[in-house]
Amino acid sequence: MTSANAVHYDRWFQTADSDRDGRVTGGDAVAFFGRSGLPRETLATVWELANDRRLGYLDRLAFHKAMDLISLAQSVGADSGDAAEYQQCLGPAGTAGGEAGRLGRTG
Repeated sequence: MTSANAVHYDRWFQTADSDRDGRVTGGDAVAFFGRSGLPRETLATVWELANDRRLGYLDRLAFHKAMDLISLAQSVGADSGDAAEYQQCLGPAGTAGGEAGRLGRTG
């Protein structure tokens, strides 16, 4: 993990993982990621990209990827109508295109 925010993300992971099973489920994610203030559609795209193994939950590293993507969406103003710039950063839904591919590193 090379994210400068890894320590914060680990703390947030523990908060989001309501039943302490090491997994952030869809329900956990809706409750926790909703605090970001981003539209549900944006958060659904974040979930798709972070849950790229289609496990139905986020493990610790996938949660870190989701947090990086949320940070990216907030920084480019995905909720302020700048959809073109946001989409360019994320690439097509379900792929790790654009900035999202670089942000989701697990090395």
